[in-house]
Amino acid sequence: MRLAITGASFCGKTTLANNLAKLLNLPIFHEGLDLINDSLKKGEDVPNVINAFKTTLKNRIKTENKHKDGFISDRCPLDIYNYWSIYTPLIENSYSTVFHDNCKTQMQKYDYVIIPPWGVVSFNDINPNQDAPTLRKLDKRPPPKMNPWMNLSRHASMIGLAYIWLPPEKIILIPNSVADIDERVAWLLEILNQPR
Repeated sequence: MRLAITGASFCGKTTLANNLAKLLNLPIFHEGLDLINDSLKKGEDVPNVINAFKTTLKNRIKTENKHKDGFISDRCPLDIYNYWSIYTPLIENSYSTVFHDNCKTQMQKYDYVIIPPWGVVSFNDINPNQDAPTLRKLDKRPPPKMNPWMNLSRHASMIGLAYIWLPPEKIILIPNSVADIDERVAWLLEILNQPR
């Protein structure tokens, strides 16, 4: 089974991915966004940032294609494209259509895309300058302090992309009422028809 877990920062993707991988005995592939983050932190020009995105997607595809029997992806091409689409210099670039189509094509290869609920994890004291990499250098604007509403906007964007790119039967939205990690795993195993 090829599972992708997507959603905004701090919604519990990694915890869920780790628990599912252990129970289902599947390899797990974590975010893999270091090349992009490093390029942006260095303030590289747009062509180099685009190359970092392209290489990240290519590496993700190559790794996943080696595991035909299944895996769990902590973040996926949907997250990579959402990361791309937030910043004006990238979405205004002529390569955007190709990058969009490449991400969308790769998303078709997952059996299910799992989206944890938004807002279950507290956002108190989260500051993107300290707690998460910022891409604002491209926009030449200071990064805003992370707040739940910005995070909600990104989460909603990823849910929207999932429904634009994928048939609804491939999307699993975990309800807000399933907040505890053990409950999430049990709920998902039931949905996936996997014995616990």
